[in-house]
Amino acid sequence: MKILYHHRTQRKLVEGVHISGVINGLLKLGHSVFELSLVKDSNAGKEAEKNNDDKKVSFISGIFQKFAKNAPNILFRIAEIGYNFIAIIKFFKIILKEKPDIIYERYAYFNFSGVLVSKVLNVPLILEVNIVSEMQDTRAMALSWMALIIEKWVLSSASAITVVSDYLKDILLNEGITRPIFVQPNAFSIDLAVEEITPANIQKETYDFVNHKNENNIVIGFIGGLGKWYKLDSLIKVFNSLSSELPELRLIFIGDGILKRDLEAMVAHYSLIDKVHFCGRLARPQALALLKICDIGVIPSTNLWGSPMKLFEYMGMGLPVVAPDIKVITSIMKDGIHGRNFKYDDFNDLKAMLKSLIIDHDLRVKMGRQARNHILLNHTWDNVAKNVESIAFNLLESS
Repeated sequence: MKILYHHRTQRKLVEGVHISGVINGLLKLGHSVFELSLVKDSNAGKEAEKNNDDKKVSFISGIFQKFAKNAPNILFRIAEIGYNFIAIIKFFKIILKEKPDIIYERYAYFNFSGVLVSKVLNVPLILEVNIVSEMQDTRAMALSWMALIIEKWVLSSASAITVVSDYLKDILLNEGITRPIFVQPNAFSIDLAVEEITPANIQKETYDFVNHKNENNIVIGFIGGLGKWYKLDSLIKVFNSLSSELPELRLIFIGDGILKRDLEAMVAHYSLIDKVHFCGRLARPQALALLKICDIGVIPSTNLWGSPMKLFEYMGMGLPVVAPDIKVITSIMKDGIHGRNFKYDDFNDLKAMLKSLIIDHDLRVKMGRQARNHILLNHTWDNVAKNVESIAFNLLESS
């Protein structure tokens, strides 16, 4: 098949991992994938050339980032609406040239370009939904009435929909969406590069933390954005309590975010500076390498509708996981087999579950091994691509 993949992102952070995972999985299956995106359109099967065009793309991407960070909400949402008219022109150009069999689109607020073109040119569209407008996003929603109208039309018009959780599927069904809906959580790539940590590719403080790690130390790891819905302040409080009982404990944050300064202040307040380390944002090979030094992966909290990428990364790298007992977690990770679940928002229970793994080395190793095997068998991007392929073939056969 020829597949046109459309997304309105800059292919960074978790979004970039998801997009690259799906595209690479489809390429492995022998399909041609053409990418239509915010800053660059390309044949996704070709390695980007390192030339002046890349510098231009980086410059444009930087402008978008500054605008997204500083623009008032109303102006930002108007820009999102305006993007449709740019995207529609791009759609027509690439579809008339490449004649794709399927459009695969990542849902974004106010985006109706893909569905409109799909209808006009009669190309089936698979819509990947990770969030809908009623969810609490990182940015406040302006023009919410318009977002709802556009969203309802887009969801009702797609040929098929994939969602990352049963929670999202239930929401769409309750809203009266009758299109075929498939649940497809995030995944892990078995081809991910993991680089050895060296002074040349990581900050000195992080390098020293890794190399001064005593063989008796037990490292709890958190990877991802330092945002409010992970309740990392509660994790630090739990760690402070545990470290007074277990002085060999260490905690590492792999990522950056708006709460970093507040969390660093908490660490200083509890006199944990020598036990808690903030790595900042790292390239993926180094971030995964740091997970390898961890003994336990932790998710103190998360939203109810998403599919936390960190869960797949912990398990894929062979770590037992301690995470809340909500469906987006328990549908992937089984308590007592791949780690421990604690009662949602019960941080005394989080402490108890962490301690049960901290004191039992053999159990940690066993659960970590079982977690990795489970992910590699059931939740890789290759598996996701096969599911997308199946949905696409069914659409083409019925059209």
